[in-house]
Amino acid sequence: MKYYLIILLFTSIFVSCNENPDEELDSEIIKVELSGTEKYSFTLRKAIPVEGGFEIREQAKNFQISNVQFGKFTYQAKEGFKGDEIIEIVEVGSIGDDNFTDYYKWVFKIKVK
Repeated sequence: MKYYLIILLFTSIFVSCNENPDEELDSEIIKVELSGTEKYSFTLRKAIPVEGGFEIREQAKNFQISNVQFGKFTYQAKEGFKGDEIIEIVEVGSIGDDNFTDYYKWVFKIKVK
């Protein structure tokens, strides 16, 4: 009986260590076409997490503006740039224990003409 409990304990630890939190992360892909230096804005959330916020995990390469402020993402291409950009933004938060978790992900695929 004691051995079964030990095996059960190690099995549950092994399974919990192999979980990948990104597999269950809700995400949204947003495709955008812009002309030249046209400015683009997108409201990620109207409410901002008390403990946490938004992180740009993958930043654009050719931008004048690419940031998140007060739950709103804004992008503007660099003068003369034409091509594709990918920006990945993740909402992170905590329940108050400084253990930050990813809650949602937005992937912006921007084509600048």
